[in-house]
Amino acid sequence: MRVPDWLVVRRPWLAGLVGGAVLGLAFGLLRPVPRATAEDIAGPAWQLPDPDVLVRADESGFSKLRNARFWGGNGSMNGGPGSKRVEWRLTGIIADPVPTALVLATGDPKTVSLHVGDSLPGGGEIVGISADAVEYQRDGCLQSRILYAPAQPVGGDPCASKP
Repeated sequence: MRVPDWLVVRRPWLAGLVGGAVLGLAFGLLRPVPRATAEDIAGPAWQLPDPDVLVRADESGFSKLRNARFWGGNGSMNGGPGSKRVEWRLTGIIADPVPTALVLATGDPKTVSLHVGDSLPGGGEIVGISADAVEYQRDGCLQSRILYAPAQPVGGDPCASKP
């Protein structure tokens, strides 16, 4: 292969660069790839730390986190006897570590986090929290509210006709 004269005479640095790249490519393709050693394959030894060395958190720290209300105010939203019922929506559910329902009352811009046993804004008490619904008891009637459902259940209040 003959190199053009104009390339060598006018731009010798370009000829050297192209020649070096061709030689480097040829040597790189002809050189065999070295084999991996057994030490490279095994890697460094690793094991879990000794349980006695680990620092354990005390139960009071965990209980503070479990009882914290990260998603709103306190859990008591019941207006008490004789108070007007407030419509509310279930806006979210947190499953772990403690099942928590995120509730938004009509006219209140703050979302409130409620656990099992807490009072709802429209009256009643939460009995259970599942992955997509909340069961609550109001006026002796067990009801359920689905996640993202309208504030008033479809078909009206199922306990309204109950004495």
